[in-house]
Amino acid sequence: MPRTSHESPTWSNPQLSLCGFALRGVEPPRAVVCDTQVHGAESHRVYRSPGARWPENPEAGDALWTSDPDLPVAVRVADCVPILLWSPEPRAVGAVHAGWRGTAADIVGASLAFARRELGVEPSRVFAAIGPCISRDRFEVGPEVVQGLKATGLTDEDLRVVLGPRGRPHVDLRSANRALLRQAGVPDAQIEDVGGCTFSEPTRYDSYRRDGERSGRMRATIALAARP
Repeated sequence: MPRTSHESPTWSNPQLSLCGFALRGVEPPRAVVCDTQVHGAESHRVYRSPGARWPENPEAGDALWTSDPDLPVAVRVADCVPILLWSPEPRAVGAVHAGWRGTAADIVGASLAFARRELGVEPSRVFAAIGPCISRDRFEVGPEVVQGLKATGLTDEDLRVVLGPRGRPHVDLRSANRALLRQAGVPDAQIEDVGGCTFSEPTRYDSYRRDGERSGRMRATIALAARP
């Protein structure tokens, strides 16, 4: 992807052939994605079968992992939180889609547990990047959302709960997922927030809350490079 078409964490390096969050209107590279994202906590491992040029997309889910080099995995977002994960050793990458329901289901914790079980990934070695998503200032919710997120063990401090101008709570999904990454064992120093509010920057990002059914979707994509 051209440098101007996406945003990447500073930890992206030549060990990764792709790593970034595409901007609005950018044609993303080919990648494995879930046909349907269901705002749940199911993860999939993807790989090329012998003789197959490309794996089939999983039917449904919200997180993908692979240890195959040059096989990009991706999630689609338009306000939800995209999270890219990289384990340098053992080599593996993951892409996670975390809306408020996925956050309440601790999708990042479930996905890291899946990667440890399936790929031997240790969360303490993982680098994480939290991409552009809806900001707290723009994310007005009902009290049931706050309670659902707190059921995961998140605190008011983790959620950065405030009352908005209409007297309804606002929560910070970016902060919530950072807390869940730490809770899963990823060191805070290895979690990077790429930033950007999807709702507030229409020239850069798609936003479902802003544009409704007319909204497009952006991709968060990551792939391992082939070993030299």
